[in-house]
Amino acid sequence: MSRGRSSFVVLIAVSAAGLAGAGAAPETVMPPVDLNHVYRVLDKDTFSAVDHSEFLRAEFAQFERRTTKSGDDSWTGLYFYGESTYFEFLAADPAHRRPVGQSGVALGVEEHGASAAVRKALETLDAGKVRSVERPREAAGKTVPWFLMTGFEPDDPVLVSWVMEYSPKFLKEWHPELRPGLSGISRRTVLERYQAKAALSSPVKDPLLKDVTGLRLALPAERARAFGRELAALGFQGEPKDGGMSWTGPSVRIDVVRPAANGPQGIVLLEMSLTRKLTEKKTIELGQGARLELRTDGTGALAFF
Repeated sequence: MSRGRSSFVVLIAVSAAGLAGAGAAPETVMPPVDLNHVYRVLDKDTFSAVDHSEFLRAEFAQFERRTTKSGDDSWTGLYFYGESTYFEFLAADPAHRRPVGQSGVALGVEEHGASAAVRKALETLDAGKVRSVERPREAAGKTVPWFLMTGFEPDDPVLVSWVMEYSPKFLKEWHPELRPGLSGISRRTVLERYQAKAALSSPVKDPLLKDVTGLRLALPAERARAFGRELAALGFQGEPKDGGMSWTGPSVRIDVVRPAANGPQGIVLLEMSLTRKLTEKKTIELGQGARLELRTDGTGALAFF
């Protein structure tokens, strides 16, 4: 192991050992924090390849291409919905601080009011101002409450992370005509509504994607340390692995590694579970920037280059 790589491991290992306790202080009862969704900003060619993939649209997952408006912000994305988690690809938008290669990791809580404990835990890190922002969403000509977003200022070109808590009003006001019996703030119920909306234009009868189960992030040492501090404060358990750190939450594993020379940063791999096992392995090249691999053991992976 090189001296630089050794320093990287020591740096984030110290973070795990020294700050896991700080994030779970006795006076703070941390609710379960799990993965909600992730995104990656793609280059134009890769975005187009994903957008025009017939397999991804018609077989892989319940799919939606949409432009979302939230307050003064808006973005265009390609969405692939699982049962409790999902992922999205965004078009580059420098005007809104979304450069090519940026990744986002949205964690989530499913207990009403749990964001208060999240904010308190993050504030113990003394890593900058922690913000809690109400995000609305436009639908059918009106603005409805969407979720509470808690985290540090999202200005990192490599990785943006936050914790979200859905508004209890969201499912009552956002397309209540679709699966009207849904209520609450869980990821699963919100995704049922998302899927119902997506199925209006791109129905998939038997989608393969079940859920995102793991992430691999390539991060510079300082960013890895900061992200590790956040995960430890939120209750994730960390241990050294393959020259980096592996963080385990309720149902997701997040591996943080050192970037390869001239290699991509941010999310470089998504691991996922499938709804069924395939009889043979399937690999799909998505331009020159991504590759989807579906295995015969009921798992799959999406790699970025």
